[in-house]
Amino acid sequence: MTAAAASARLRGGVKITFLGTMFSGVIQAATMVILARLLKPLDYGFYIVCLSINALSVSFFISALERAMVLEADETAIRGRALPLVVFLVAVAGLTVAICGAIREATGWQVDLRVLAIMLGAQALAGLAIVPRALLRRHVSFARIVGGELCGQLFGSFALAAVLAKLGWGPFALASGFAAAQVIAAACVFSTAPAGLLRLRLDGTRGLLRTMLGVVKVASLEAVNGQITPVAVTSVLGAAALGLFNRVYNLVTLPVQLLVSSVNRVMISGLVAVADDHDRRRDAIRKLMRVVSTVITPLALGVAGAGRTFVAVVLGDKWVAAVPIIPLLSIAVVANMMGTVLGQLAESVQRFNDKVRVQALSTVLLVTALLIGGHWGLTGVAAGAATGALLFFFLYMRLTSAIIAVPMARLMRWLAPSWAAGLASYAGARGVDALMPAAAGIYVTLAAQIAACGAAATLTLLLLDRPLLLDISRMLLPDRVHGIVMKILG
Repeated sequence: MTAAAASARLRGGVKITFLGTMFSGVIQAATMVILARLLKPLDYGFYIVCLSINALSVSFFISALERAMVLEADETAIRGRALPLVVFLVAVAGLTVAICGAIREATGWQVDLRVLAIMLGAQALAGLAIVPRALLRRHVSFARIVGGELCGQLFGSFALAAVLAKLGWGPFALASGFAAAQVIAAACVFSTAPAGLLRLRLDGTRGLLRTMLGVVKVASLEAVNGQITPVAVTSVLGAAALGLFNRVYNLVTLPVQLLVSSVNRVMISGLVAVADDHDRRRDAIRKLMRVVSTVITPLALGVAGAGRTFVAVVLGDKWVAAVPIIPLLSIAVVANMMGTVLGQLAESVQRFNDKVRVQALSTVLLVTALLIGGHWGLTGVAAGAATGALLFFFLYMRLTSAIIAVPMARLMRWLAPSWAAGLASYAGARGVDALMPAAAGIYVTLAAQIAACGAAATLTLLLLDRPLLLDISRMLLPDRVHGIVMKILG
């Protein structure tokens, strides 16, 4: 394949993945709104803890194996591995259920083993698609993968889960929707499997396992750091509190992730290209930090300011008990997202060992903060999550400072305009909440708060950092619209 053809295929893959992310966000938002009205926090609590256990067991091994297959130099070496891998994954699923059962008996941990078995079993069987999915990724052919994931979300996580929730299945509705989503996505990918893909092959596994162990070195710490919060919350406060915590955290996280994903993807690719040029790398990191922080912070703090109205509109009245923790979770979202972005910067210059140390230390600090916070209930856990996230962000800021030889104080100054815009957004939302008459209704109030947040953040950036607004416009808007913005801003 020529360089031009490879570049065109890569651009096509990025576009397909981006569109898939957008559609996935719409489906997730609709799922959140509808299922939150059909289920209770306790139902979500049982489901979320099982989801986290899956992410640390079967799903983790699937991800590590797939990444190893994508990195494997010899494509023929990965063919014929599907059946032995599924046997391995089924064994992992069974062992995980047994271990969780023993822990539940010993400690009274609130985990439903039936829900867990449904989810782990479906995830293990979906492992049949590991090999064809890895082959598709190696050939930069993402249409089938993205299409399968969207179909699984639409017909499994959304449609089937909603029907079963309406019938009163509780956490089993969520588990069944998850299982159906995994099977549908795997079936769509597996339909591309070439002849002989399922033949049993056990020889030559040493190289593949060696690659997988290298992947696991970093991925295991990332997985633990990402999933330790649900496990800790349910251990300290129980499943119902976890349901409240998780739904509200996801409510804040979802719009932030959708907005930042495209910016992050483009900028990280650019960082790899300039990794050997110190000055260009520093300038690229400066732009990335400023743009991403300015996209994230006003949005997350605006949600914090509009928390009561936002929860009532999106989730419903049964979730209002979680409103007091939204400001703390908004801070956690901003810090976690910025820390994740800076972690990818470390990868772009191949500082893998440094990243492992940061992930390990931040995980220990997060667990400590959550366990201490648990003594003060849900608010204490949220404060612990925010504290852990800020420490996670601080550690990656230190690493970034060392990588680009820029003092921490200057890095903080780079982020100052975004935090000023975030605080203005928060104040705008709170002001509307205080001044809007009750007769206006929650939908009108939320619309007014969104407008106030946007106006307050934009005005702040116009006063403090107009070039930053132009960078964001160039990054997110079509060229024609960006040209109009350029004329307006002069």
